[in-house]
Amino acid sequence: MVFVINSILISIIELAGVFLRYIPFHTILSSKQKKQLLFSYSAFFIVQLVVMLLFFSSFPLAPRSYKLVNLCGGICYFMINCIFIPHQFFKHTFILAIQATYFLFLHSFIALLIGRYFLGIPVTRQFFIESLGFLILLVLFSYPLWRLLKNSFIPQIAEEKNYYWKWIWLVPCFTLLGNMIITMDSEWISTWKQFIARFFMAATVIVSWKCISLDFQELEEKIRVKNQNELLGLQIKSISDNAHLIEEKEEKIKILRHDMRHQIQMLFSFISENENAQALTIIKKLNSELSPICIAKFCQNQIINSAISIYADKAVSSQTELEYEIALPKKLPFDENDMAILFANVLENAVNASLSQVEENRFMKIKSRYEQNQMVILVENYFLGDILFDNKGIPVSQQNGHGFGTKSILSIVKKYNGTAVFTHENNIFTAGFIFFNPQKAPA
Repeated sequence: MVFVINSILISIIELAGVFLRYIPFHTILSSKQKKQLLFSYSAFFIVQLVVMLLFFSSFPLAPRSYKLVNLCGGICYFMINCIFIPHQFFKHTFILAIQATYFLFLHSFIALLIGRYFLGIPVTRQFFIESLGFLILLVLFSYPLWRLLKNSFIPQIAEEKNYYWKWIWLVPCFTLLGNMIITMDSEWISTWKQFIARFFMAATVIVSWKCISLDFQELEEKIRVKNQNELLGLQIKSISDNAHLIEEKEEKIKILRHDMRHQIQMLFSFISENENAQALTIIKKLNSELSPICIAKFCQNQIINSAISIYADKAVSSQTELEYEIALPKKLPFDENDMAILFANVLENAVNASLSQVEENRFMKIKSRYEQNQMVILVENYFLGDILFDNKGIPVSQQNGHGFGTKSILSIVKKYNGTAVFTHENNIFTAGFIFFNPQKAPA
């Protein structure tokens, strides 16, 4: 019976580790991947349980047996994650090393207790004390651990592709291996020196954790500065383009002004003589010549108008059908730069998505208005293909170097307590946003 209990307890410990390693990636997983993982975890849990029952009942046991069983189980679950959550090897390794260090540190308390006071009891009972004691400590520390994870960079790991993961995983991994090489023997911890070594191992990983957290904060600040610089670049380009456009139109106006008097005299003559057909021909000619001179204005707000005009021009120049209905006042109760950044990022995504489609399917629609103390933004574009959404309904990019725009958009939505909704139905991708006036937001 004790073999069965030990096998179950160790299997539960392994599942606890699996859960902690699953958390950082659950936001990017499709429902199919989640089902595959659940099936694989369940299948291996049963296989591991059966193998441990046979092993514990057939071979002589020692503390090293306990350590090897936990090590092999962790490696197998790690391989499952690498298979069904692909292209994340360095992140998987980093999380595994962090989780294993934490578990090894908790095990140290019980191992020291057994090594000093319970070496005289049967090994199977030592296994039982080690597993049960560890699970009790794990439960006791679960709440502070949850608070630490919730407010850390861990939830962002899966979506962050610009961090130097191919190097940073070595820090916790080498720290863990350096301790395991010494302690992977047939003894429990029997001296305080061994326990202190485990303590400094955990402390090293905690310091690394803090450094990485600061790096993530700096990375977010770089994203903010990058977007601000891009917006300034857009505004400068827009001003420059508008200046050249105005210059070109002034030249055309000079030519028209030169011919206008003669055309008006002809128009007056035709109308006086009731030659309406000739008069209508001159009017149509004047209209066709005046139309290109008009400067398109999307909204009254100059900064937002600059951001929109850049991507509207890109859409038109790339043969993308463009529709827009924008009614924004000159002044808004939000930071104009923030809203311009949001428009720029959303429209950039829409234009890039349109460029990936065949020319006849390129389509983009922009709707926005401010009324009744709320600002509504809706951007639609045609996209034939699959889009991966996380469990919050946010589109996730699997390509390296992408994802800055979405982070910037979400940070602005969060800043103003707005609402963002993304959908992809009938090959139409829609990004919608609602912002309430900060001074008059509903309770």
